[in-house]
Amino acid sequence: NKFHLGGPAVGSYYPNWVNNFVSYIAQNNLLLDFYSWHRYTKKPSEYVNDARNIRNLLSAFPSFAGIPLILTEWGIDSENTEINNSNTSAAYAIYSISQFKKDLSLAFNFEVKDGPPPNGGKWGLIRHEKNPDNNLSPKPKFKAFRELAKLTGNEISLSGNGTFISGIASSTTTKTTVILANFDLAGQNIENVPVTFTGLVPAMYELKYHYVLDDRSGVYEIPVTNGNLNKNFLIPANSILLLELSKISPLATFINGSGSDTNDKALILNNIDGPLLL
Repeated sequence: NKFHLGGPAVGSYYPNWVNNFVSYIAQNNLLLDFYSWHRYTKKPSEYVNDARNIRNLLSAFPSFAGIPLILTEWGIDSENTEINNSNTSAAYAIYSISQFKKDLSLAFNFEVKDGPPPNGGKWGLIRHEKNPDNNLSPKPKFKAFRELAKLTGNEISLSGNGTFISGIASSTTTKTTVILANFDLAGQNIENVPVTFTGLVPAMYELKYHYVLDDRSGVYEIPVTNGNLNKNFLIPANSILLLELSKISPLATFINGSGSDTNDKALILNNIDGPLLL
């Protein structure tokens, strides 16, 4: 097995910690496989700022300039508050990950399970088994992370992230998956989000949608003839939308005609209500 040694898992971003810690490591010819720290903040942009500031400081130490950066605790609130149990925390998680994924190698959630009631921490993904109302039940942030696991294949470009809406997209040979979050601390912003898939081959497509936190789902079957598929989705404040796009059939197929001539073919249109323009 291969092990990695790093640290210092300090409580936030402190420039002096980076400089003094890494200086000591360098001067004493010690091993440092990664640099790690914690951050709790209601501003997702601070994760990116921290990572880039640390990377800039590490550039003064050539041996460690490119080591992985790991966020070993992170979240919307370090205090034992109800916001950690909320849809706001779940939307915040997706929004934040979409922002910092290119600057961090890993980010660890603290913790898997809440502490025991009445005063146990609320940072877990599931409730404690002694919780009288919802023992071991998944919390909204658990559902957010569960949907992230559906991002398989290769990450693909997603443009149009804004002040409240941000997301991540991936693609395999058979499916394109998109996760969008509307994060708003005030809980007021509702967005009508236009979603466009480009570069598609002409075919009939199935677009599944799932509002993760209130468990509403549906599906559209949409023909694509010009390479683009467009659909608008209403995304309420502090909610998460999962989209899965798959090709289900060609728009048309040729079959043998009624005559004996091998060039005699008939064109069968599949699931098309309107005319096919040739």
